[in-house]
Amino acid sequence: MITKEERESIINEAVERAIKLTPDLARQLLMQRLNEDKIKLAFLEKLFEEDPKYKQWTQIIKSVVEKKEKQYPGNLTKVFEEALPEIKSMIANIDKLDFTNDKKPTDLTFKDKSGDPGEL
Repeated sequence: MITKEERESIINEAVERAIKLTPDLARQLLMQRLNEDKIKLAFLEKLFEEDPKYKQWTQIIKSVVEKKEKQYPGNLTKVFEEALPEIKSMIANIDKLDFTNDKKPTDLTFKDKSGDPGEL
């Protein structure tokens, strides 16, 4: 059976080790995040060089990349391979839409010529 002092000594030693490891873990996580950000930036630069019109669709690009990151966590190569065709397809479909049509919508109210709305 372990005495109370031995138990506290073991706990204190474990805590000290964990505290000493924390800066290394934090540094590794930050470096990993920085590398991922560099890869994402390179992907975006390549995409924008390919066609500058993609700059106006950053929200769509971000949305698709985030969705693919959830499907393939930790595999940015696969994320971008899968995201690129979907991004291009979505933007191509949106580009086909005509937002300049300024015709008024049809009147959707019911108008009976007799003036009697009838029974419901």
